[in-house]
Amino acid sequence: GFRRSRFHRLQNRHAVSFAFFMGLEQKTGLCAPADIAESMGVRHGDGSPLDRFPSFTLGTDLVTPMAMSGAYATIANHGMRCLPLAVFDIVDRNLVSQPVAQPQCTRVLDRKVADTVASILTGVIDGPLQGRTGQKMSLGRPAGGKTGTINDSAAVWFAGFTPDLAGAVWVGDPRGGQAHPMKNLTIGGQYFDQVFGSSLPGPIWKQAMLGALDGTPEAQFDLRTLFGLSAFTAPPPVTNPPSPTSTSGSPVPTTSPSGSATASPTKSATPTPPPTTTPPPVP
Repeated sequence: GFRRSRFHRLQNRHAVSFAFFMGLEQKTGLCAPADIAESMGVRHGDGSPLDRFPSFTLGTDLVTPMAMSGAYATIANHGMRCLPLAVFDIVDRNLVSQPVAQPQCTRVLDRKVADTVASILTGVIDGPLQGRTGQKMSLGRPAGGKTGTINDSAAVWFAGFTPDLAGAVWVGDPRGGQAHPMKNLTIGGQYFDQVFGSSLPGPIWKQAMLGALDGTPEAQFDLRTLFGLSAFTAPPPVTNPPSPTSTSGSPVPTTSPSGSATASPTKSATPTPPPTTTPPPVP
C-alpha cells in the first residue's frame, strides 16, 4: 500500500545519497573529509580521532550532538570555529560581573566554501522542492539544516543552524543502535514503523530552536558564496484569519495571538571574530 511504496521511495533516496557520497569520497580520498571534520571539532565521543575508512562518509563514526552542533555552528559562522563555552556570565553576590573565559576562534574553512554550504543547507528547510526532508522544520526565520539516517535507522539525526544559533539532535537506543534500531516503536503514544531524521529528531530540533530563539531579533544570513548561490528565504509564519463580524456590525472580540515573544534576547557566547560580519552562532 501507500506506506510500503513510500518506504521504498525513502530507501531509494538514501541509496542514491549514499552512492553520491561514496563517489565524492573517491575524488577527495579517505583522509581529507575526516581531516576537515576534525578541524571543525568532530571527533569520536571519547575524544579519539575519526576513522579513515571508506564508510566514514556514510556516518559510521560514533560522535556527539555537541560536536555536530559545533560543526554546524562553524558553517553558519563563515568557516570560523569557536570552542564551546559553558558559562556566558558570572555575577557575584554584590551583582558585580566577574571575568569569564573569552571565545577562542580559528578559521578552518574558506569563507566562500562555508557560505556556499550554508546556502545549500537552507534549501533543505526552506527550499522549493516538495518532499524535502527538512520541510517541516521551517522556523519562520532564516535557517539551514540536514537530516541524518544511517542503515536500518540505528541512529537518526537532525542538525541545523540560524545565523546566530546551532543545534543537533540524536535519537537512538543507548543499548546500541545496530542491535536495537529505531523500528517498530511506540514513542509518546505514537507508533513508528521506522524513525527517520525528519520524523523525530527534526521536530525536537525545531521545538528547541524556537524556544531558544523566542524573543530574539531575527538574524539574516550574510553569505559570500561560490557560483552565485543565495540562501532560501523562510516563508512567513501562518496566522489565523480574522474572525468574522456579526450582522449587527458589532465587532466580534478576538483572543490575542498565542506565542507572543516575552523573553529577553540571549547574550551571544562568542563575539564576532574578524573578518566575519555577524556574531558567531552559539553551539
